[in-house]
Amino acid sequence: MPRHARRLWAAFLPLLSLVGACSIGPSVASAATPSLFWSGVKSVSVVCLVQTRIASAQDMTGTLCKRVRELASSGAPGPVRIIELGDKALVAPDNVTLLVHASVDEAPGGRAVAFTIRPYRALGGQDEILFGSSPRIAAVDGRTTGASLDAALTAALAETVPWRAPAEPVGRPLYSRPN
Repeated sequence: MPRHARRLWAAFLPLLSLVGACSIGPSVASAATPSLFWSGVKSVSVVCLVQTRIASAQDMTGTLCKRVRELASSGAPGPVRIIELGDKALVAPDNVTLLVHASVDEAPGGRAVAFTIRPYRALGGQDEILFGSSPRIAAVDGRTTGASLDAALTAALAETVPWRAPAEPVGRPLYSRPN
C-alpha cells in the first residue's frame, strides 16, 4: 500500500471507529437516567382540559383529573394535587404540572376518550420537554372510569413521569390488528 494511502487510512480510522460506536445506540445508563427536567421536583400538579360537544360529558374534567392524580401519586417525589389554570403552582420552580388534554366523542358501544399527558415546568426553556405521551384512546361507558381508561392512563404516565416508567424501555406498536 502506498505511503499516502496508509496516512489517509490512519487519519480516517479514528473517525470510522467513532461512527461505528455511535451507530450502536444509546447506552443503558443514558436511557435509564431521567432528564434534568425532573431534578429538584418536590410536588406535582394536574390540570385537565376535556373538550366535547356531548352535554352529558361536560363534567368529565374533574373525574379524569382525580383518576390521573390517583395513578400519578404512586411513587411521586412529593404530593400530587389537582389545580386550576392560574394557580401559583404552575410557575413554582420545584413543581411539575401534568397537562392532560382530552376529547370525548360518541363511539360504537359508548364513548371514546382521546388524550395525551405532557409535563410542564416553568424553567424558562432549559431542559423543557416539548412533547408528552403518545396520544391514547380508550372506550368509556359514559363515565371516565374503567379498565380501558385506567390501562391507557397508566401507559401514558409510564411514558411521561420517571417514577412510573418501566425498568426496561418498552416499544409500542402504532397499529395492531384485532384477532
